[in-house]
Amino acid sequence: MKHRELITEDEADRRVATVNHLEERYLAWRGANPKIMDLYRKFAKEAVDHGKRFSISLLTERVRWESTIKKRGVYKVDNNFRAYIARDLVREMPLLSNFIETRRVMGEA
Repeated sequence: MKHRELITEDEADRRVATVNHLEERYLAWRGANPKIMDLYRKFAKEAVDHGKRFSISLLTERVRWESTIKKRGVYKVDNNFRAYIARDLVREMPLLSNFIETRRVMGEA
């Protein structure tokens, strides 16, 4: 049985601030790399066309592979951004909600 970690209110506020800071960093990164979402959309569509569920981790590794090995631009993708990338993809392509599972992010309403 897992025990929930008890944290102070200050620690909870710090964690929420950290998450919100991550989202700010993600938005800045995405703004600086506008073409990266094209790769995510392309690979998500390929996976949907095959009718298979997939994870944002799988798509991220594919983007890394394509951008590094096949030289489609070199994109550094921070693993902490994956939740935000997944949410953006589902917002842009609602069909993806049947293929990609998202969970609440700390600090999310």
